This record gives sequence, C-alpha cells and structure tokens, in this order.
Amino acid sequence: MRYADYGGSGPPIVLVHGLGGIHLNYMRIAPGLTTMGRVLVPDLPGFGGSHPLTKATTVSGLEEALTRFLAEVAPGPVTLGGNSLGGVLSLLVAARHPDKVRRLLLFSPAVPHAYFEPFDLRAFFTMGAAMLPYVGPNGIQARPQRLGPERLVKEMMYFMTHDRRRIPRDVLDAHIEDARARMHRPWIGTVFSDTLRSLSWLLLNRMHFNAIVRSIDVPTLVFGGERDRLVRLRSIRTICEMNPRFELRTWSDVGHVPQLEVPERVLHEIERFFTVHPITEGVRAA
Repeated sequence: MRYADYGGSGPPIVLVHGLGGIHLNYMRIAPGLTTMGRVLVPDLPGFGGSHPLTKATTVSGLEEALTRFLAEVAPGPVTLGGNSLGGVLSLLVAARHPDKVRRLLLFSPAVPHAYFEPFDLRAFFTMGAAMLPYVGPNGIQARPQRLGPERLVKEMMYFMTHDRRRIPRDVLDAHIEDARARMHRPWIGTVFSDTLRSLSWLLLNRMHFNAIVRSIDVPTLVFGGERDRLVRLRSIRTICEMNPRFELRTWSDVGHVPQLEVPERVLHEIERFFTVHPITEGVRAA
C-alpha cells in the first residue's frame, strides 16, 4: 500500500479515503494535524498508487488490509479517521480491534440510508449503474480516457462538494496529476464496482451495521453536510443517535468531503475534540 507520511510527533493519526478516492483527499488537513500526532494517509488496495488485492475487492478484504497497515506502519494507540467508505472501514476496525483504536474521526461516513429520506437521483442512478455486471466496470474503466484527467477531477469535485470554488488550484492540480498517472491501470473499473457492491450489501444489512455502531467504545467525532449528495445528513444523524460516544458536527453549506471543502472548520473541531479526549483516555492495561 502506498501511503503519505506527513510527519509530526506523537500517537499516529491514520486517515482513510473513500470509494474511488486517494490519499490526496486529505491534503488540506493533514499538515495541520501534524501538531497533534504523526499523520499517515494510505491508498487502499486497488486505489491511487496501491495495487489491488489478489482476490475480489470487498469491504472485509480492505478492512484486513487496513488492519495489517496499522500493525506494520502505525502501531497504536491510534486515531483512525475515514471519509465515506473509509468511515465504514474505520468503524469496522475499531469494533473488531478495540485495542488498536483510541479515537475515531468520521467524515461523511457511508451509512444505511434513512427510511423515507429522498435519494439524490444522480447519485442513485450513477451508483446503481456502477454495480451492474460488465456494464459497470467497463463504464468506469473507460471514463478517465473519455473525459481526460482534468475534466474527470473537476466533475468529481463538483459532485462531491457543495461549492467547488472552495477547492484551490493547487489541490485540483495535485488530483489531476495523480489521475493522469493512474488512468490506464486495468483494474480501476473492477475494483470500484466490486467494492461498491460489497459496501452496498453491508449497508443493506441494517441490523448488523447498527450493532457495529453500538459496539464502538471510543470517542468519535462525526462530520456531516446538508448538501451531501451521497450520504444524507439525516442518515448520519440516525447513526449518531445510536451511540452516546458519537459527537456530530454539521454544516448547512458542505457536501461529501468536508476535509477538502472546509478544512479550517474541520481542523478547529478536531483540535477541540483532541483536547477534550486525549489519546490516553480509555487506554487498557496490557
């Protein structure tokens, strides 16, 4: 797994990107977090600069890879954070390996869709098409060549944010350069489609997912935006109400990637959260 090491001293802070994302999705907050710990941001297997798993990409396979990464590169106690799919992986690792995680940061985590909450039609049909056998993987694989890296990144930023004008040019350029470097990798479509299908099955099993949420016993800071097209804020609120250790921060003008769109607000909330919940809180005796 390729990963970015931003430096810093103290207990590790590991940040995990979402479906189709890369480590650069945290480039606007990672430097600021180095005053609070050593910041490590991996590319999940099959995404960014990391090669795929040897078998079909599933949520459980990615969870195992992330667990190995923590053991080998960032032995605990660790603050684990994730956006969207990365939020789900962070929850799974914290639930199944409580000795490894002391705090959680969840940036618009993928969660079960709240009952009677309307879907964003573009998100619904885009994701539905991506899960179709053959059609989904081939469409995803062809998209970078059809659009080109610059248009691909700009469309992604437009979809993921409420206001793309908040994304500085240097951040766009970094994402475009990374997209150009990996646009011809033959596994992109299959990995994306397989992961999305696996994630969807997990979220449809509400009882199992809710049990995971209730089992979390570490301080957890959750971010949500009212303008999120992929994960509705009411869905995030529903999950947060299940666990008293979850603290929710919301904004009316933010989309699916608050760490990219409003980094100053995010860093302010994380600094406050870390002050209230130091890494030593809840450390178990060996």
